[in-house]
Amino acid sequence: MAKPQAEAGQRERVQSLEPVTSKVGIEMPEALDVTEPATEELQELLPVTGGALSAATVERCCIQGWLGERFAIIAYLSEQSSLSMQETLALNILKSLGDDVSNTVGPVRWPLFNNLRVGLNHATHLQGVLRDLFASCTDKTVVSLGDANDLLSEALGKPVDVRFVPGVAELAGDPALKRELWHQIKRLVVSG
Repeated sequence: MAKPQAEAGQRERVQSLEPVTSKVGIEMPEALDVTEPATEELQELLPVTGGALSAATVERCCIQGWLGERFAIIAYLSEQSSLSMQETLALNILKSLGDDVSNTVGPVRWPLFNNLRVGLNHATHLQGVLRDLFASCTDKTVVSLGDANDLLSEALGKPVDVRFVPGVAELAGDPALKRELWHQIKRLVVSG
């Protein structure tokens, strides 16, 4: 296989740097031949080994949290609906619990990279990000909106206090869902 013409130019650039690197005490590594396939040992270290990931294996989501003194609303947001409308509704839910926002976390858009072969797109990585972002929620009463697979409970290390599967965008357009959510959270107002 013939080597590309650009390689000769790269060698010239590296050779022009050699006098500079020797003056500052830096050793230049030997050039690697990347035209050969990776060794078996290296292939075992790669995040994806065979078969391409599909979009279905990486959960696409947008998550935001509104933290008050006693309560936290953590919601999956719809990117097809107005984000400000969803935020207003989440803030109103927090206010109905008798709390005000002291901190807003997010939004976190997942997957992190559009390239599905990047190893940092897995659900375990999302869990780690959420764990770090919502670490201050361990002493708060948590209301989860739109979390159909219980990812937030796993990330928080405790069950959420109210898990409402419909998301904020669904709540905005459906008074019956709002009533259902209110029936689930009104006990928190009495006990909180």
